[in-house]
Amino acid sequence: LRVTAGLAFWDAGKALIRFVKEAFTSIDALSKTAERLGLTTEELIGFEHAADLAGVSAEELSLSLTRMSRQLAEAQVVGSEADKMFRRMGLDAQAIAARGVGGAFVEIAEGISRMASPLDRAAAAIAIFGRGGGGNLINMLMLGRRGLAEMRHEAELLGLTVAGGAGKSIEEMNDRLTRVAAVFRG
Repeated sequence: LRVTAGLAFWDAGKALIRFVKEAFTSIDALSKTAERLGLTTEELIGFEHAADLAGVSAEELSLSLTRMSRQLAEAQVVGSEADKMFRRMGLDAQAIAARGVGGAFVEIAEGISRMASPLDRAAAAIAIFGRGGGGNLINMLMLGRRGLAEMRHEAELLGLTVAGGAGKSIEEMNDRLTRVAAVFRG
């Protein structure tokens, strides 16, 4: 009986460690993605939640945000094609870029959501986010500033977010665990 109880305790402990390691790995990946994109983990989780509800994958969202950043960088040259495109949408690329990636995404979503023509919305989304992502993001972009804020708040209420600097701390801890595991692998 003691052996059976001991084995059950051992198995439960291993399962808990595996669960924690998987959670840390997931948060680590999220933190690294947010950093690569120039977002906070809270922003990325809110955007991913909205994307998921709109039928857009996290990977597709990430690629679209990367393309958006590239378009904003190109639009910093006044008179460039990218600058003209933003101006046609009624958006000031220089002012939007100053708000950071998360703020820029929200402002672009607001601008696109206010466009009357579905064709104009689709063309703007494709021009900013690329052929693949732009068209797929339309439902998410139509949420505009208010809807995206609501999605971020909902993600917090659902417990999907990682508070403050916890994502970075978990990322660092997970990296240390990976180094320790490498020592044991030899």
